[in-house]
Amino acid sequence: MKSADKEKEIKFVELFATTGNATESAKKSGYEKNPSQMGYYLKGKLKGQINEYRADILFDLSGSAITKLQDLLNSESDTVRLNTCKHILDL
Repeated sequence: MKSADKEKEIKFVELFATTGNATESAKKSGYEKNPSQMGYYLKGKLKGQINEYRADILFDLSGSAITKLQDLLNSESDTVRLNTCKHILDL
């Protein structure tokens, strides 16, 4: 596989993992010919890498989300603390 194709696939994975739109991701990755068909094909072919990339994004965000929840639990407002507890229990 040419390195240009590999670069396009990497870009597709990053775009699709964040947008969920295969056609637009294919277009923006440089697949100008039949982007809807190519997007559909790449979505299946690169499913593992897409899921891995999404998991990495969630993992990176989880630390800041936990920190924010801890800040809310220490809020001076009883309502904010109660709602934060409810939200954590729902999760």
